[in-house]
Amino acid sequence: MLGVSIPTGYPCLRALILRDSYSRHALYVLLLTFLCYTLYHASRKPISVVKSVLHAAEFSGDNAGDKSVGWKPFDQENWSQLIGGLEYIYLLVYAVSMVTSGYVAERINLRHFLAFGMLFSGLTNIAFGFAYYCGIHNYLYFFCVQVLSGVTQASGWPAVVTLMGNWWGKTRRGFIMGLWNAHTSVGNILGSLVAGYFADSDWGAAFAVPGITLVVGGLLVYCTLIDRPERLQLPGRFARPPHLSLPNLKSAVESPCLPRRPSSNRLEELPCQSDTTTTAKQAIGLCDALRLPNVLAYSLLLFFAKLVSYTFLYWLPNYLVVVEPGTVTAEQAAQLSVLFDLGGIVGGILAGWLSDPKLIAYQALASAGSTTSLVLLFCCGLTVNGPYALITTAVSADLGTQHALQGRARALATITAIIDGTGSLGAALGPFLTGILVPFGWSAVFLMLLTSDLLALTISLWIVCRSRRSTVRPSVLDARLKYTTLRS
Repeated sequence: MLGVSIPTGYPCLRALILRDSYSRHALYVLLLTFLCYTLYHASRKPISVVKSVLHAAEFSGDNAGDKSVGWKPFDQENWSQLIGGLEYIYLLVYAVSMVTSGYVAERINLRHFLAFGMLFSGLTNIAFGFAYYCGIHNYLYFFCVQVLSGVTQASGWPAVVTLMGNWWGKTRRGFIMGLWNAHTSVGNILGSLVAGYFADSDWGAAFAVPGITLVVGGLLVYCTLIDRPERLQLPGRFARPPHLSLPNLKSAVESPCLPRRPSSNRLEELPCQSDTTTTAKQAIGLCDALRLPNVLAYSLLLFFAKLVSYTFLYWLPNYLVVVEPGTVTAEQAAQLSVLFDLGGIVGGILAGWLSDPKLIAYQALASAGSTTSLVLLFCCGLTVNGPYALITTAVSADLGTQHALQGRARALATITAIIDGTGSLGAALGPFLTGILVPFGWSAVFLMLLTSDLLALTISLWIVCRSRRSTVRPSVLDARLKYTTLRS
């Protein structure tokens, strides 16, 4: 190790499994980050499943508070606004905290950042379930728990994407990130199944169980994770061959890493991609990141994509209960909603279909027990989550390591946080608007989703046209950043 404390469990892990293989270390980081974000998403799912249990089927004040007919204060006619408010404040705080998390993640050890983020995220989940066992009915309590949850949950995404960028670089990025991003849907599936199992009988456990697993995952990260390969003396990718040592390079005038300055005959070493240099360690500012090509455009695109995706995430189980009253339980709705996330896994890999026709068909033909509805639900997951998955993984990673940065590799967390943070504002707006529109009928909700998809499509077309022009006319910003980097 290079000036960094060794995680407690790492020596044993390296001796038994990882050894001195760079590829094994990279694969372990892939699997560990996959597990981490699976647990993050599993812990976010319970509120969407338990929603139909928290509010009463009939708004009777006589038995209010009894778990069979609702849970105060959600057993009222304005239940959709109350629950929508909890979802909105969580996602709003999450979106704001995301930018801050990306900024902080580039400046501290990612192992500590991710581990403590998982620990406190798990505790907030447990605190929400704690209300069931202690008979807490104060709306302010649930509100505060959601605020804390939004802050702590924002630690996950900038950390895991940066870890993947550190260890995997640009090697088959689209394919690897497409497979890796299945953690979102896998987490949703596991969260739905666990929450659905406990929802009708013990909804507190629907929050507590994912919370406990998140805490355990945080301990695993703290004990075993190495955040950057440069911290290890591994043969392979970051080992400098003897012929690239500085004395030998001084005699190799043709080396692209050693340009000759016109005013001097002296050769000066400039940073190569394989080196861990001051330039590579330099973190980028928020304003500089926003000025990078396509960062703002993809942020707006993700805003509308996540608006649609998170509306499904938070309201689909409740919609499945409502579409056929009395025939679908909370557990069955959770199991049926899994099809949306299964489609999301496939869509995250394919990431190429338009979602509007599927949304129209699903709203028109939805019936929780029909085969047609189940097929359409799978297709909606494939087409809605596919582009969303691509933007949050491969696209964000490419923008965070693009040529305009000139080796400033630590911009990845900030750019990822900006894009996903903006997208999370859309994720906050979608469920909030749904809570307002539900009393006017589900047709109004689907109209909102279709409008969002059309706006996302418009932005996508603009990005394509702009990218084609930029291949002919190099970006002025690219040249400016290159000049600044060379001067420094």
